[in-house]
Amino acid sequence: MRGISKERLFNIILGLNLMAWGGLGFFNAEEALTAVRLCIVLVQVVVGGLMVFRKAPVLSEQIGWRSFWIPAMLANGMVFKLARPLQDWSLSLEMLFAFGTIITIGSLLSLGASFGIRPAVRSVVKMGPYQVVRHPAYFGEGLMGLACFLSLPSIWSGVAFFGLMLFQGLRILEEEKLLEGQEIYRDYQRQTKWRLVPWVW
Repeated sequence: MRGISKERLFNIILGLNLMAWGGLGFFNAEEALTAVRLCIVLVQVVVGGLMVFRKAPVLSEQIGWRSFWIPAMLANGMVFKLARPLQDWSLSLEMLFAFGTIITIGSLLSLGASFGIRPAVRSVVKMGPYQVVRHPAYFGEGLMGLACFLSLPSIWSGVAFFGLMLFQGLRILEEEKLLEGQEIYRDYQRQTKWRLVPWVW
């Protein structure tokens, strides 16, 4: 397609695929529509839509594998895979998962076209949940992962959840190294002290 880069075309295809998978998950007649499954569908649709419409980066990733985004995503997938079947979740865990989903989706929508999976400089977002912590989407994902772990605790699910939080933390540090090249981000760091959890880190 003329005028569209290969990366842009890839993002559009990937985004449309995520949205399609979300739609299929919603209309899957073989499983009951639980609150957790609905949350997963919403996250897929929102992430897919943002992939389609996101901005091109001002500065692309320069830190390669050290961005930790791939191991973080793999650990995230393992946490979900090792969880109890969705129809067997307790109401309290469904509420925890839903709360994490609300934070995640609110954060992603606040990012809008600045959303990205790999580290890149697009624009600095300071509104919504980004006024509280600098990486609220990761905080929301952490709550979702915690709910998955608590649904069926085991050594392996514990390792997966620990890996998720470890790699997300390393991912945050590497992303901030890239973003700190901008004065506007350094100002944002001074205004918003906490990276992930208020009064903790």
